[in-house]
Amino acid sequence: DIGKVLADPTKDTFDQNSILLGSPAEIIEQLKKTEEIGIEEVILYFNYGAKPDAMVRAQMDQFMSDIAPAFEGSNKAHLAAE
Repeated sequence: DIGKVLADPTKDTFDQNSILLGSPAEIIEQLKKTEEIGIEEVILYFNYGAKPDAMVRAQMDQFMSDIAPAFEGSNKAHLAAE
């Protein structure tokens, strides 16, 4: 069923506990709450539905530049390499 949902998502498909929506500050806040309850890893899917490749890549770049720096971890090495 998840394949069907991801192939044709609607705004009612997901809630705030399963999808990150909003400004970088809002997404950081959502992920900080996740971190506070002890979850150390999350899986992020940027390529869902029928989004163009350029959009997916832009969203991934924005996540790494605007959101990832708010967290400790291997993302720090990625950002240092740029």
